[in-house]
Amino acid sequence: MVFPEELPEQELTESEFRTIPKEVILNAVQKLPDGYRKVLNLNIFEGWTHQEIGSALEIAPATSRSQLARAKKMLKHILQKKTVKSYDTRLAR
Repeated sequence: MVFPEELPEQELTESEFRTIPKEVILNAVQKLPDGYRKVLNLNIFEGWTHQEIGSALEIAPATSRSQLARAKKMLKHILQKKTVKSYDTRLAR
């Protein structure tokens, strides 16, 4: 029998995501690279378009879109790790 070196990461469900404390999400956002964090904040929290973000940050709108997609992916990965660690810690008690 062959076992994989790493198990595939389990996706966070929407209900699991909603249970993550705001402080944990804000901490995860702070861990993003500057460019990703700026684009994410301007788009998600401020409601700016990619055209507006591009003008403000002096980047192409397409760059803004790709940085937002990468920021979301990285943020999801960070939050999944935190959720798994939290779950593992509770199991170890």
